[in-house]
Amino acid sequence: MGYARVHAIGLTGVRGYLVEVEADVRAGLPGLLLTGLPDTALNQARDRVRAAIVNCGEEWPSRHAVVNLLPASQPKSGSGFDLAIAVALLCAQGALPAAVVADTVFLGELGLDGQVRPVRGTLPAVLAAARAGMRRVVVPLGNACEAALVPGILVKAVDDLGRLIAFARGAGQLLDPPEETRATPARGPDLADIAGQEDGRRGLEVAAAGVGKHGYQSLRNGSVRVSWRRATSEAYSVQWPPVCCHRVAVETLSRRRRAITAAGSWAERSRRALLRVGRE
Repeated sequence: MGYARVHAIGLTGVRGYLVEVEADVRAGLPGLLLTGLPDTALNQARDRVRAAIVNCGEEWPSRHAVVNLLPASQPKSGSGFDLAIAVALLCAQGALPAAVVADTVFLGELGLDGQVRPVRGTLPAVLAAARAGMRRVVVPLGNACEAALVPGILVKAVDDLGRLIAFARGAGQLLDPPEETRATPARGPDLADIAGQEDGRRGLEVAAAGVGKHGYQSLRNGSVRVSWRRATSEAYSVQWPPVCCHRVAVETLSRRRRAITAAGSWAERSRRALLRVGRE
């Protein structure tokens, strides 16, 4: 029994910052104390982490355990610290070698059965980890494609706590970010099929580009005004390229893109995001 330290990432809006997750397991009244200004969801990590560790076949320490989140004066929120807390506790009680998890950031929510569930804000969190000089980040499998957008850091995925424990003991491997399979869309109407009509084509192209004082354009045909989105969607099918598996430079990941992933599921919002981000 002793002390261990791993790393996680906290979020303030769309900005991430490095969090040190300390665990100390000593003789005393059995229990887990969580310090470092956790919110309600993070305080409940004590029960999630305990159940996940036990259901993965590991022994819960029958001693007094303290988990501290540094910087202690910075409020922490959310369930994304669950995985880091579990790894810190397992290292502190000697169940995992601390050297294997050095220079690694852990992100993920734990289910009671040990499954690692996706969390919000993975993109700004991985950006913060890369800027802090961390070598590797372990994320939920559902967030791996999003995390792989960030260059300069090794991204590994995990689907359950048992896989991570096996990897730390040299008995298994972590997962690579999945390659997104892109279905070939059915061919729809195309401006290339229109003969002539240069003025109309030009109007649609300008409208689709979203140029204008308010970020949109309107088309006028006599007394009928139609928004550019409706006009372009009715005129031809715009095939937006998927965001999730395009590797981009860190400086091109705009504040708005980070806000999208911090607000919810990247996969669910990526198509709508492109309509907005493309006009930045």
